[in-house]
Amino acid sequence: MFKLSILLCLLVCYVTVTSSFLKNTHRAKLFELTDNEMAVFRVTIPEEDLQLLKKASQVKGPIHNGQGAEPFKTKDGSMIVEIKGNKNSFKNVTFSLGGSSSRAYGKQGYNIKIRDKKIDLYGRTQLKLRPDARDATHLRSKLACDIHNKLGLPSISANYALLYLNGEYMDPKNDLTVKNSATNCENENEDVSDRTEWTEFLEKLDKANGAEDIEGIFDVDQFLSEMAYEYLTGAWDHYNGLDHNFNLYKSPVDNKWKFILNDFDSDIGQEIISAVTYKEGVNTDYPNYSYQEWLAKHHLTDILISNNSTRFENILKKTVTEAFNPTVLFPRIDELKDFIRPYIKLDKTPDEKGNLPGKINLNVNPQDEYSFAHWEANSEFTSIRNAKSLNYGLKYWILMKYRYMCRSYNIPYDPYYTNENYSFSTDKEVETTVEDYIQSLNPSINNNSATPATTAASATTPTTPATSTGECWAKRFGFDCCPPQYPKRFMRWMTMVNGDMIFPKMNEECWSTVLGYPCCKACHIIDSDSVGNWGYENDQWCGIQPHCN
Repeated sequence: MFKLSILLCLLVCYVTVTSSFLKNTHRAKLFELTDNEMAVFRVTIPEEDLQLLKKASQVKGPIHNGQGAEPFKTKDGSMIVEIKGNKNSFKNVTFSLGGSSSRAYGKQGYNIKIRDKKIDLYGRTQLKLRPDARDATHLRSKLACDIHNKLGLPSISANYALLYLNGEYMDPKNDLTVKNSATNCENENEDVSDRTEWTEFLEKLDKANGAEDIEGIFDVDQFLSEMAYEYLTGAWDHYNGLDHNFNLYKSPVDNKWKFILNDFDSDIGQEIISAVTYKEGVNTDYPNYSYQEWLAKHHLTDILISNNSTRFENILKKTVTEAFNPTVLFPRIDELKDFIRPYIKLDKTPDEKGNLPGKINLNVNPQDEYSFAHWEANSEFTSIRNAKSLNYGLKYWILMKYRYMCRSYNIPYDPYYTNENYSFSTDKEVETTVEDYIQSLNPSINNNSATPATTAASATTPTTPATSTGECWAKRFGFDCCPPQYPKRFMRWMTMVNGDMIFPKMNEECWSTVLGYPCCKACHIIDSDSVGNWGYENDQWCGIQPHCN
């Protein structure tokens, strides 16, 4: 038998619930009913469609935005949903494969659309069922949704469910400008084809010079809250990274457009090196990045954050104080782990043929699958690697980012978690550190906190400057810029060419070593004294190097 543990991800919510973490939040009734309750979805499609689905699931990765993955959709489905002993039956259901890059994993995601007239599932007619196969913890999407809900932000919500498909038990558990978004963004309502209002909205965003120019049509605080979330979680798969995985929703209540993130399985330190490795500079202490280092250079972030950061920083502090801190999140993680642990054990138990439940893409190497030990360790403080990158320990990322924020912004803190004597353990059997992972990418790199890593540029590195001004910033450090064929939206991250990691040459003498401190790899100044400027990386003070001036 196959089984699928999935996350239900639905849009915007209005029912009060009273669970401990989500007390007094407003969400859809479906999520009120499925808090700490495993919903069961039983979907039936024609047998010939099931075979077509399995055929379409044979995807060889990696893929980007679903390119190269065969689509699958059938309108001949039916479904029974069981929640707390109550059954809801639907005779007309569209069932399709979902996800984009996640199609390359063993377990697939699914989309469900209920087409029965005047019948819905507690107010919902469209559902996304996601296995979150890239995330060893199966917690990141759920936590991200809970954080949004706790802050009172318009957002999708998520809970866990089981899926039976034809009786088989399956277990998976755009830059906003007129030029880029007027035609490339699709309306979720397939019946709407007129883009006039959308284009006019984008034109107003493009012309804006500050918040006051768009406050009447755009929820600025909501946007800034999402930017705070992206920064705090090290999110690279949204607006500040690959420029996607967000929606714009025009609220009929205040007639303003709302910026709403979705697809959270790459957040909270997940596969972060696969993104940040391509950024300028050599700082690999990712939890201690400043928001200036993390946020991408877009028109909206320029006019709403860079030009006047006070409003954003206030929202940032509020987010940390109310939701993104270990005092709040660690007990929630423990609670969720206790709830899903038996299902994770079942998920990691192969059948008599050695097959894992719900794994229908047979192109995935079994050695690339996470074990139960990976789940247990990565949901705590242990960083692990997968076939693509490295995943920070969930609690480790939260703790280190929290400490950085408290130091940098004088946020009232919980002394229990900021105490340097606070201890935690890691599972050495499955652990991969950031340093070990980068070393494995390029053995010539000597990556340590005291000496900035340097490598010589590859002899095959193209020499064509890639900046819009014609001046290559990397020339200052003895390197060439990336070749022009790379999309411009990736240029801010490019320090890898032809498979070689390229780091700036910063061979300056480290002035702070004589005082017992290493030099910083980044240029974010936290404090200054008569000796020099100081930053904080790898959980210790470090001297800011002269080149930062």
